[in-house]
Amino acid sequence: MKCSFRPQPQGTKAAAGCTRTPVLSNIPCIALDTSAAYAAYASAMDKLRAMATVETETVIPTEAEVVLPTQAEAVVPAQTEAEPVITPLPLPEIAGPSGPETPGPEPEAKRKNLTNQERVAIVHFLLANSAGGRLKHGDIKTAATHFGVHRATIRRLWKLHAATSNAEGLAGNVASRIKGRSGRKPKLQDDELKARIAAVPVERRMTGRSLSSALGVSNSVVVRLIRDGKLKRHPKKLHYVM
Repeated sequence: MKCSFRPQPQGTKAAAGCTRTPVLSNIPCIALDTSAAYAAYASAMDKLRAMATVETETVIPTEAEVVLPTQAEAVVPAQTEAEPVITPLPLPEIAGPSGPETPGPEPEAKRKNLTNQERVAIVHFLLANSAGGRLKHGDIKTAATHFGVHRATIRRLWKLHAATSNAEGLAGNVASRIKGRSGRKPKLQDDELKARIAAVPVERRMTGRSLSSALGVSNSVVVRLIRDGKLKRHPKKLHYVM
């Protein structure tokens, strides 16, 4: 390829406003070969395209290159995010009162009913501490603490003593009234049973079972009457009478 620059003739001045340096005619024109430069440029671009293709291409491994996981590795579950652990805050210690701890009162067992001897002893204790048969302030509380009962029990016994002491001795009749008044009340009163037994024929009063059948009551009613001594056999005729 020849140079397209045409040198100016010798002795020619540059036109006004031209900034080009005048070329001397004795300098030969250099011919540039652009084919080698274009080939180098094309080779470099091919290398760049090859590098970009290698980076973006997905490599698929062959069957020989695939490594299967072992049984132990397959059992291991996938790791999950760890849950946050909530740590309870320690409670502040509350300082108790200074000094040794006093044990609280233990629950007492249910107290049984007072016997007649205990009831008389309580009345005698009150009489010994009284002034002329009249209790002083605090005597009932002292007796309740001494015998381990409630003050209402001491007060009730003292009233019972005051109501019966003149007729029935110094302590009065302070015996328990629970016996005979507790338990289920009988459906038939003694007077009604006595009249019904008297109306039963004698031959049906020879045994307790026949008597209960004639009265229309259970055999336990007849047994209870015999146990309490209210129903007895006739001394000569051996039938039951009341």
